[in-house]
Amino acid sequence: MTNALVTVLGLSPAVITETLCALAHRESDGRWDPFFADEVHILTTARGIEQIRTRLEGASGGLQQVCRELGRDDRPPRLIVEPIRGADGRVLDDIRGEADNSALGDATVRLIGRLTERDDVRLHASMAGGRKTMSFFMGYVMSLFGRPEDELSHVLLHDERYEFCRDFWCPTQASRPLAYVDRESGETVELDARDARVDLTPIPFVPLRYLLRADDLARLREGTYAGLVQRIRDIVGVPLTVTLVDARRLLAVSGRAPIELTPQSYAMYRLLAMAARDERPGAGPDGNGPAHRGWLTVHDLRLPDDPMVEAFVRVYERLRDPGGKVPPPFAAKLQPTDKDPWPAVKVFSQIRANLERELESKVADRLLLERLRFGKSEGTGGQPNRFGLRLPPEQIEIVES
Repeated sequence: MTNALVTVLGLSPAVITETLCALAHRESDGRWDPFFADEVHILTTARGIEQIRTRLEGASGGLQQVCRELGRDDRPPRLIVEPIRGADGRVLDDIRGEADNSALGDATVRLIGRLTERDDVRLHASMAGGRKTMSFFMGYVMSLFGRPEDELSHVLLHDERYEFCRDFWCPTQASRPLAYVDRESGETVELDARDARVDLTPIPFVPLRYLLRADDLARLREGTYAGLVQRIRDIVGVPLTVTLVDARRLLAVSGRAPIELTPQSYAMYRLLAMAARDERPGAGPDGNGPAHRGWLTVHDLRLPDDPMVEAFVRVYERLRDPGGKVPPPFAAKLQPTDKDPWPAVKVFSQIRANLERELESKVADRLLLERLRFGKSEGTGGQPNRFGLRLPPEQIEIVES
């Protein structure tokens, strides 16, 4: 497994060595949990590349000094410079205008997308260094592409004066004097690298990768930041219009590919859609009672002559495949017996479970699935269990023929 550190760089290459040092000494749950980078991918501009060349690389550069301090001077990480290029292909000198920021976003998407595609890479991304826009893109793109094993962090020096010491690369074990010139007074103050402390702050990110299908990921890894954002907006931001087509047992969702359900699943989804569309009183997402609307409870589906049971049976019998072996009338399964006065409760509970599994198998966009699937709540204080669609009434249409 390859440990890869990804970082952005402006004009202060020490942020890279500080991060390497902090990762090598980090703890997790009170135990030593080092991360030694095999590769360091540095997303930067032409000015940053010059800083890497003159200050970070080489036998006397900052990277080699830190590796010696960590006892890894024979195994330094490989520096991989990732230049930020403009539309004309030239490496940007700085990140300032809208076009520069667009190029930065695109470069971040391609880099993080490429690394998270590799199964042999464990990725740690740092938000320290560079302009604020560079840190933002790093964090946001990690949220969209990052896997469960990937990490995001930021580093800070406990004493900011060390940031202005040109020869400071990381805390040292032995005493190492440093000269700090106070910017206001001009007075030179002696600091010691041994007294410095680098604080590594893990930053949990919301993993949104699961929202994207495999073909989305493959395309967006080589695309643009704007394209990635638009794809997420398409998933989360567009109001849904769900049209149920009885003749074909279809859910047609806002122009997406229609979803065909089995007869029982479609009949159950239609029942829930009808309750939500008509704002049926008695239960809702927030509770039971006359003030709550749009959901059903288990008490609505107990006996064959319950209106909601009759509505389900009518739709199901109409949709059932006439070419197959005709089973006993479905209504017979719902008839009470001495041993079980409410068999319909178990029957419809199983149908809802089947519907949930069918939706999960047929809806690839995970957030779309969350918007389509039904919600449910366990009853408390003597109230029955309730369930229903989260869709508002105006987003539901039922085509009966």
